[in-house]
Amino acid sequence: MHLVNLVLFLHIAVVLVAFGISAILHAAEWSARRATTVSELQVTFRVARRLEPLFPAMIAALFGLGAWLIHLDGGQFRYRDGWVASSIVALVLLLGIGGRVLAPRSKHRDALLNAAPNDRLTPELKAALADRFTWGGGHGNTGLALGVVFVMVSKPGAAGSVAVLVVGMGLGTVIGILGARPASVRDPPVALSATAC
Repeated sequence: MHLVNLVLFLHIAVVLVAFGISAILHAAEWSARRATTVSELQVTFRVARRLEPLFPAMIAALFGLGAWLIHLDGGQFRYRDGWVASSIVALVLLLGIGGRVLAPRSKHRDALLNAAPNDRLTPELKAALADRFTWGGGHGNTGLALGVVFVMVSKPGAAGSVAVLVVGMGLGTVIGILGARPASVRDPPVALSATAC
């Protein structure tokens, strides 16, 4: 086995783990929309609280392994290639949005969860659960990361790479913002009448 194959495997493995963690975090967000008590939310976010802090290390690992792959490829790829440069910018964006937007809001949500009285959802907690910046930022990051995977596989020029990343992040952000609306607003309960049965 060549070293480049091992490094590529590790690079792909980190990507798969990162998407797995993203799926768990998004599932917690979507499940929280239907929660009626703080106890339900504590269970919903228990795993998410432990996984969220892993993202900076994963982004660093992706950058390090990617740089190693460029070093091992024998000069075929360079940092100035459009798909490489745009992917590096995307990793910096992922880290920035995670650290400056998502992490503080996640900590705020957890503080509200821990302070909520009598297992009731306070208005502040409901607002934190429906925060559009959290939903848009988290889903936007996932869309951006999917765009990076596409760019890594297809290796378009700079303009194509930027377009793919913008579209991926944009679609993810829109999905997140739409999902931020409370379940009661999006899915009104269906009332069954006696004649309907």
